[in-house]
Amino acid sequence: MDKDSKAGTKTVWFDDFATGFHIGADGRAAQWKPLEAGAFRPADAIITTGDDGLTVIPKGIHPQSGEPAFTQTRAPAPPDAEIPGVLDHVKWFASVDRRSSGGLPGFDTPSGKTIHVETLMSGRTYGTEGHPFGDAVGDPLNDIRLAAPAMFNLDQESNIVFGFFLTNRGIFAAYERAPFARASFGHYAAFSFGLQVGARAPDDWHRLAISYDRASNTARWFVDGKLALEIDRVGRRLDRRHMIIDVGGEEQEVRLNQLQCGFGLYTLLDGSLDGGPGLVDLYGYPMFFDTARGEPHRQDYVDRDSRPTSRLFGQGAELKSRWHSVSYR
Repeated sequence: MDKDSKAGTKTVWFDDFATGFHIGADGRAAQWKPLEAGAFRPADAIITTGDDGLTVIPKGIHPQSGEPAFTQTRAPAPPDAEIPGVLDHVKWFASVDRRSSGGLPGFDTPSGKTIHVETLMSGRTYGTEGHPFGDAVGDPLNDIRLAAPAMFNLDQESNIVFGFFLTNRGIFAAYERAPFARASFGHYAAFSFGLQVGARAPDDWHRLAISYDRASNTARWFVDGKLALEIDRVGRRLDRRHMIIDVGGEEQEVRLNQLQCGFGLYTLLDGSLDGGPGLVDLYGYPMFFDTARGEPHRQDYVDRDSRPTSRLFGQGAELKSRWHSVSYR
């Protein structure tokens, strides 16, 4: 990769994993850091590097297929618990070890410049056909709720997330605002959206990029160099047809002061597709609303009891990356 191939581009961070994946206290200058949220330490990952870059798979092995399978899950817990049940989403996550000028994780997003995060990435899912949710899942090979590798960029201050999920058949743009910053920002609209922006096969590689322009408050998603999605007035909801989770609240535009850049392995089992039920109630608490109708209508679930066999049913995901970069344009 030519790190500064475009005029006006300044690459401020780059990793091609040629010398390994340096995360945390690994004896060298760490380039990456694991997610640590209080007592929560998602670590369901075996990490290797080689000629093809970085590979991450779960620690488990499916007893019948021998394929990688998740081992980590969280029991239901309300949002004020030390480890809320919704953190079952995250099986593993690592981000670039950088802090903004404001002291928060991530790179500054200065006005007059666009921050551009890009990776050459592949990935796939395993064992999703064994799900226990019946007709609530239309295509287990193309449902990001069951398992997915992801490129994720987030702002801990505002709780905004821009990302990509991969399934065996699709590329999905993710746009989210989590509800955990309401003490600072008020009762803003909190949500998760997922929009399919491309088709793929499990062995396909893609240049996935996300840019954010603070001056215009616009985020853009690119797949293999082509614009796939553009959102202005960041912080506001999109069309409910693409909504996965609705946490209610009032529309609020918000500008990001920094962007934390990383990737991980995920499930989104409390999510809804096409206005249908969520799969598993991870909170055990009336927190989410019907994605088709919105507040005050409560979300329904296939499994309201969050049985362990609904959260782990032999599914897994694999993430591969040949390089990851952050630049200003």
